[in-house]
Amino acid sequence: MHIYERGEHSTQSRASIEKDDCPELFEELHQSRAIPVPDIRRDARLSKIWHYYFKSRGVNAVLFVPFRHGYKVRGVVFHEW
Repeated sequence: MHIYERGEHSTQSRASIEKDDCPELFEELHQSRAIPVPDIRRDARLSKIWHYYFKSRGVNAVLFVPFRHGYKVRGVVFHEW
């Protein structure tokens, strides 16, 4: 995992978002080009991970953008703010 935070690059291991915690989000990633989430606390797709992933980082909104090779999703870039 590559992390760019406040202009700094690192490859530190951090908490990840697992499919079992957010099945609706992962399904939508296969259907959409981008998924904006302007208020994470009120988004049902992310309710299970709000406390342990986003709240601890002070993140209130996120934009998920899947990247594909052919028709398969190979990864996700997300911008937190």
